[in-house]
Amino acid sequence: SQGSSNSPSLPVVSNKQVRQDMLEQFETLESDLQSHILSFGTEADLWYHSTKFPEAVAKTISSKSVINLSFLQILFPNDIQQRADNSPQNTAVAKLVHLLIQEESNSRSSSNLKYLECSSLRSVSGRGWLDQLPTSSLQTLDMSGCSELDPTVLIDCLKCTGSQLKHLNLTGCTKVSNPVLVVIEEYHPQLESLWLGGCSQTIGRAPFQLHAMLKKMSKLKHLDLQMLNRITDDEGRFMDSLSSSMESLNLTGCKELRLNCRGAQEATAYYLQSLSHRTGLDHWKTAPTFRHGKMMHLVLDLVGLPRTGLWRGVLAYFAMGRQLREVHLSGCENIHDWEVEALAVTCARTLTCLQMRACRISDVSLKALATYCQVLGEIDVSACFRVGDEGVMALCEPRRFPIGEDNNK
Repeated sequence: SQGSSNSPSLPVVSNKQVRQDMLEQFETLESDLQSHILSFGTEADLWYHSTKFPEAVAKTISSKSVINLSFLQILFPNDIQQRADNSPQNTAVAKLVHLLIQEESNSRSSSNLKYLECSSLRSVSGRGWLDQLPTSSLQTLDMSGCSELDPTVLIDCLKCTGSQLKHLNLTGCTKVSNPVLVVIEEYHPQLESLWLGGCSQTIGRAPFQLHAMLKKMSKLKHLDLQMLNRITDDEGRFMDSLSSSMESLNLTGCKELRLNCRGAQEATAYYLQSLSHRTGLDHWKTAPTFRHGKMMHLVLDLVGLPRTGLWRGVLAYFAMGRQLREVHLSGCENIHDWEVEALAVTCARTLTCLQMRACRISDVSLKALATYCQVLGEIDVSACFRVGDEGVMALCEPRRFPIGEDNNK
């Protein structure tokens, strides 16, 4: 009967016992099937099983096109005292890479690896594995935050990597300097994205090497040189070396740059010439487009020394490409109202974010932004002491733009 004390009870099985049973069943499977099952897991799962099932893990890694190893920071936290080649982080990465190399050798087939990410692993030096990494298909290498990365090993790796490499992230690799730039110039001018922010300050001591590398990279679209505060214009050579394909540029903290270029001078001349016509701001709608007309993301926070800042006309020069979406100019005190007006008119349908903290613009700039910008959703003018209530209220007024209206024409 229901509730009888003689009714059988279900056995209690612990999670640990279930896992043990599943592991025993997994051991009876063939390595190919084990590899197929592991392919549904993460890189952390592969690391966990790499000791007991090295063959299956090796096959799984070999079949992967994307490998993210930043999870090792959780297993082996960054320790400023552990910076030797035998650090747990470097040893762990080497273990997985060696399994990949072994499988490639046994199967006599090329690795499918296209994306490798080791970001934020400060104790990784790359010795013992990076120069042995199968790079026949590698398209993206992300070593950002690996402050102990050995540039010699990196150079050997880059020399062995083919022309399919498109994206290289070395942000925060403090030992990376001009010798690496020489190798990039010679072996990888095809790069589309390059991050060197926070690398060795010695890069700025020999600007000709940086300029020579950039000038050869005709396909470069994204460049990050933030906090390399010794880079100089070198009489306009820096801007001349930038590819006309550039879409994003981050020069945050490059305090000796002013971005002097002929295009900025021509943009200024165009503005001065328009003053005699007295056509308001309509003349910007027909302004010419210059060499870097594809720029969409521009980050120039704290560029240029105080009270000198960017070269006059630089903002207008980039704006006349009519593509800018995000512009960051915090601390650039030399930006004038007429340049913001040019930005508002030429990028009326693209500009979504404008950061101009601690600049010397006035209500004139804000009124132009309020009048023309149709998709502007974020603006920061804090510490702009020439901005008053009138300009802020202009931004707050609801505006309707007719469907299909193009303020750029």
